[in-house]
Amino acid sequence: DILVSKDLVKLLLDENAPIATNPSFYFLGKKGKDSAKKTISAPELVTEGDKYFQGKDVVEDNKRAFDLYMKAAQQGYGPAMGKVGEMYQYGYGVGASDEIAAQWYRKGTEAGDGCSAFRLGWLYHHGRINGQFDEANACKYYAIAAQTSYRDNLNIIETFKNTGQAMF
Repeated sequence: DILVSKDLVKLLLDENAPIATNPSFYFLGKKGKDSAKKTISAPELVTEGDKYFQGKDVVEDNKRAFDLYMKAAQQGYGPAMGKVGEMYQYGYGVGASDEIAAQWYRKGTEAGDGCSAFRLGWLYHHGRINGQFDEANACKYYAIAAQTSYRDNLNIIETFKNTGQAMF
């Protein structure tokens, strides 16, 4: 006997339902004394969340994406923490809140995610935290992001050029 998630059962019963491209996502394990839910890694949860966020091979569902990102963030995965922050910043699947977004970006930064550091710097730079431009914190978090492999490092350098701030 095989255990499957309730979501898979719903999909199997509804012939018009979109089916995720990764059916193993719904597999939970075998019945019996050795049964245990299959643990889905945080990066896999983020990948699955991205599919729902982008509507790639599934119906777009920001709430489902948020739930998957949150599960990954609860495993301590920095990039997932950044995704949760992004969902709060823009109100995708949850109520918009820059303050809560900043909390998640801070957690992501502490977990080593450069994107989280960049987004937190952006919030400070644009006065979205405490309602005013905070140059010191913007520079601090942009500099942290610049030290990572985050793909938008050139944007960080451009930001400092535009603000007249020397970073290096």
